[in-house]
Amino acid sequence: MKPPPQGRGGGHGGGALGRRAFASLLAAAVVALALLCLFYGAAFAPSIRRGGARPRFPLRRLGFRARATEPLPAGLVLSSIPVCDARHSELIPCLDRALHYQLRLRLNLSLMEHYERHCPPAPRRLNCLIPPPDGYQVPIRWPRSRDEVWKANIPHPHLAAEKSDQRWMVVNGDKINFPGGGTHFHTGADKYIVHLAQMLNFPNGKLNNGGKVRNVLDVGCGVASFGAYLLSHDILAMSLAPNDVHENQIQFALERGIPATLGVLGTRRLPYPSRSFEMAHCSRCRIDWLQRNGILLLEVDRVLRPGGYFVYSSPEAYALDPFNRKIWRRMSDLARRMCWRVASKKNQTVIWAKPLTNGCYMRREPGTLPPMCERDDDPDATWNVPMKACLTPYSKRVNKVKGSELLPWPQRLTAPPPRLEELGISSNNFSEDNEIWHARVIQYWKHMKSEIRKDSFRNVMDMSANLGGFAASLRKKDVWVMNVVPFTDSGKLKVIYDRGLMGTIHNCAPRPPLVSTLLRLLSAHPSLSTAAHAVLLKSASLSSPIPIPATALLTAYANAGLPGAAARLFDEIPARDAVAWNALLACLVRHARPAAAAVAFRCMTASGFPPTAATLCTMLKACAASRAFRPGRQLHARSVVSCHGDVIMDTALVDLYMSCGLVEDAMRVFMLTKCLKDAALYNAVLSGCVENGWFREAFSMLRWTELNGISLTCALTACSATTNLGYGRQVHCKALRCGFDSDTIICNALIDMYAKCGRTIGARMVFDRMAGRNVVSWSSMIDAYSRHGHGVDAIDLFKLMEKAAPMVLPNAITFLAVLSACGHSGLVDEVDFPVLLVSMLSTNGIGSVFIIARVKGSGLLPWPQRLKAPPPCLEELGEIWHSRVIYYWKHMKSEIRKDSFRNVMDMNANLGGFAASVRKKDVWVMNVVPFTESGKLKVIYDRDLMGTIHNW
Repeated sequence: MKPPPQGRGGGHGGGALGRRAFASLLAAAVVALALLCLFYGAAFAPSIRRGGARPRFPLRRLGFRARATEPLPAGLVLSSIPVCDARHSELIPCLDRALHYQLRLRLNLSLMEHYERHCPPAPRRLNCLIPPPDGYQVPIRWPRSRDEVWKANIPHPHLAAEKSDQRWMVVNGDKINFPGGGTHFHTGADKYIVHLAQMLNFPNGKLNNGGKVRNVLDVGCGVASFGAYLLSHDILAMSLAPNDVHENQIQFALERGIPATLGVLGTRRLPYPSRSFEMAHCSRCRIDWLQRNGILLLEVDRVLRPGGYFVYSSPEAYALDPFNRKIWRRMSDLARRMCWRVASKKNQTVIWAKPLTNGCYMRREPGTLPPMCERDDDPDATWNVPMKACLTPYSKRVNKVKGSELLPWPQRLTAPPPRLEELGISSNNFSEDNEIWHARVIQYWKHMKSEIRKDSFRNVMDMSANLGGFAASLRKKDVWVMNVVPFTDSGKLKVIYDRGLMGTIHNCAPRPPLVSTLLRLLSAHPSLSTAAHAVLLKSASLSSPIPIPATALLTAYANAGLPGAAARLFDEIPARDAVAWNALLACLVRHARPAAAAVAFRCMTASGFPPTAATLCTMLKACAASRAFRPGRQLHARSVVSCHGDVIMDTALVDLYMSCGLVEDAMRVFMLTKCLKDAALYNAVLSGCVENGWFREAFSMLRWTELNGISLTCALTACSATTNLGYGRQVHCKALRCGFDSDTIICNALIDMYAKCGRTIGARMVFDRMAGRNVVSWSSMIDAYSRHGHGVDAIDLFKLMEKAAPMVLPNAITFLAVLSACGHSGLVDEVDFPVLLVSMLSTNGIGSVFIIARVKGSGLLPWPQRLKAPPPCLEELGEIWHSRVIYYWKHMKSEIRKDSFRNVMDMNANLGGFAASVRKKDVWVMNVVPFTESGKLKVIYDRDLMGTIHNW
């Protein structure tokens, strides 16, 4: 593979210097990434050994201790992130109920869907820093923070008055004190915890039962006093509560330094794997455990370990009045059918125990509810997975050993957990990871102690927790760690909980490999992508353990606009898999090569690789691009047979049918979609209706569509096509309320809408308020003036556009709009334009036809003679079509007899130039004009031709 050619000569010196500077900066970035990977690399890299993995040099050698007086490197530009408005001091982006109401999300309040995660669309996200409340102070240090916090830091002191009888908290001057009370344990959580241990006959009144009880789930935790006092018993509680009418209770817990997170038992599974907690606790948590066949209690059963406890403190357990007795009987019956046994019951507190084996499950009568979960159900799949009203059986191993096999705390922290082998990780790798993180934390603490007090932080989050080695190394520090695992690697969360730690899953992106990251950075520069490929080939030839990431290279070539290079690379891959085939298909479709994609798809299936869902979606896009209806139908049938239906597949199908003009089929796919419809699917239906002229359906769809840039643009296009000014103004108001007033694409659509509706003043107002105008904005506004006879305004605006150069340069459409304005307004003497050269490239081999038009001397007649005389452009267009028809006839006569056709249809007739040029042939032409340009049909009939309008 040849390196890219270098520029020569003085005229290319700047480009060569720029490339050398870019290459130097890139090399420095690669070296820095390599050093960071060596220091912070994954514990399971093949090249890491026990001795070499530990850092043996101070951090200042990597530049972490640079002095503030040192100058910044050349070319380095500092940027800052803006701070949000003060009213957003307690904003939780995906749990913002006010935004959910504005977006009109149809959430079931009785199922607590409004307390679940619903992230805003990209245009509604606030890219700013959340500010602290007014008067915020440095938090009180742990352990004092357990009992008191600054009132200014959590501006919700009204809870103290609402919960005064329950001793949640007490306002004391500028502080809030926490006596340790709760809804059920007014006398204090410490006494309540001892009471629970005595009920279970645990030794010494310790609820941890000699280290056997470590992880506790506290549902409806309030201000987390129960979890706060469990810490002294060596028990780690995950305090869970929604952001409900009691405001953000979790913020109280976090300010106190107590482990807590926002969450709710609603419709989706909790973000924890199965068998994570030894105990679940509900103290008057106001949860209807009997709803939907006990699905919430079954979710608690899923996360409890074998033999785990469910502590239920509620007046229903006391059963003094008929209503409570009825609830208690139903609750007891549900627990019995779930094979739970009552371990202890006293007054208003009952403790159930989960079975150790599957024996009770197997002895249940057939048809007993709740049923057992299906074999293919993964109890550890939790990210956005709906809850299921079924019992999760134990694996064969757990059933055989009659328990979880976990060692008591703290031995389980460093011992390889039993579920480690499910991930394919050996005990040696696990131990090595512990040693690496132990050495790292020692280094961290050594270099931080001179700068930061050891009690300066309490709540820690590990955003790439892996197996929890970092959190395990901090066990003797006064901190707690929330271990975050990406949902693509959620299996590791089982290991974290089996070690007695806590964590959650999230849709944060995992750290990609270095080579793939480099290729993505290079994908926008073709020559450097090729050079990177050459370096990888050379590295692979010298060091066989380094694999060549073929899929990443394919994607890099595709992003660089080199589909040919991607195809050649694919041919060189020795062992192709489905991922490589999908990357090739995506590359071909992306670069408008649907025929080549169809050939590659047939080769893929012939090679024994069944199409995946991604394959079918890609090929549906190819069929939509080429309007291949029948192959698209076959792909649709294949997706149904393969059970690949999801919202992405349905979106591709809707796009296919809309592209082929089959609007009814597309609407049928949309209506039969069983999964949750997203914005992309709504946008596909909306844009398809607009493109096919189904404007009434498009307007109806807007009622249910989540408003974003695409949907607003489609709505404005429909308003333009139907000249519906009233609805267009409503869409304009909606765009202003949703913050799209600065979006260039939507502003361009607004200009076009007002122009088509005859409101040039409204169009100009939108144009003047635009923050960033492009050539489309200028051309649309000039064309608006031209359409409505405001030639002077069009010319003045064009002169302003010339002054904006070189930021915005006019194109052919701009010049044609100006020429049209001058011709229609009789302003040929006002402006001295240069010769306008418009190149019209034809795909039929006719080559380039040039229109040379000079405004001066255009031969326009004075008014009113000009009204009936054809404009001079008709003569020029007639010459063009005359030459084209001669060329057509010349190249067709050798293939087709001249009398082979009689009825001809021109689907884009314009002014009828094609039909006029075939006047002497034995054919007749139906000139079809789109209804959006129906005025041209008058010209066609005035030329003694015929035609019609259509909504294509």
